[in-house]
Amino acid sequence: MAAVAGKAEVLVGVLTVSDRCSRGEAEDTSGPALVRMVEGGGGGGDKASLPAGWKVARSICVPDEKEEIKKVLLRWCDEDKLQVPFCKTLTVNS
Repeated sequence: MAAVAGKAEVLVGVLTVSDRCSRGEAEDTSGPALVRMVEGGGGGGDKASLPAGWKVARSICVPDEKEEIKKVLLRWCDEDKLQVPFCKTLTVNS
């Protein structure tokens, strides 16, 4: 973990699961909203945010296919060392 002003930086992954968005047929709005929320910019009108020091290291949209989801989550946990609960990634299903 990298230090941010004396505090540990928490690396986060945002995974959107959507067949239509992954094919470019629809815009992924939930993934970018979650990125803004994690980085403290608010997820919408409520200006919700997560603890300071969290940084989005990866953000991707994949089709609703078990193996695709598994591949991304395993890579993020095993190789990229992301550090957020639930296999150390935040997940969104739009």
